[in-house]
Amino acid sequence: MSLLMLRDPQLNDVYHDMDDNRRIEKDVQKLVDEWNALNQKASTDPDLARAHRDGHCHEAVMWYVHHLPQGMKDLLKDKISLPLLSAMRHELKTETEHGPAVLKAYEEKVTCASCHSAEYPTVAITV
Repeated sequence: MSLLMLRDPQLNDVYHDMDDNRRIEKDVQKLVDEWNALNQKASTDPDLARAHRDGHCHEAVMWYVHHLPQGMKDLLKDKISLPLLSAMRHELKTETEHGPAVLKAYEEKVTCASCHSAEYPTVAITV
């Protein structure tokens, strides 16, 4: 939550103007309410809890990278630790009561992995 509060709204305006997936579309209170509801749902199953945690890690790193100006990053560099991002892709049990809601939130938070993945072409390219 602290990273969200330290964000530069002008960066988010740029993402909104470009209809970019890095934009934050919800206000802080709505995000907190959603987190609380999802925390409750995810706590009902260990697999849901792991996916929910990993989704939050992706979200925190995205906010740091894309929503904090460099000056703020410089101020925070020795004061915070960013979470590591899981390389695991969670396939959740959607047949569980809370599976669909947690899966939807997880999928929304890990979209950065599709652009910033460590998947390399299988064919060598020579120059």
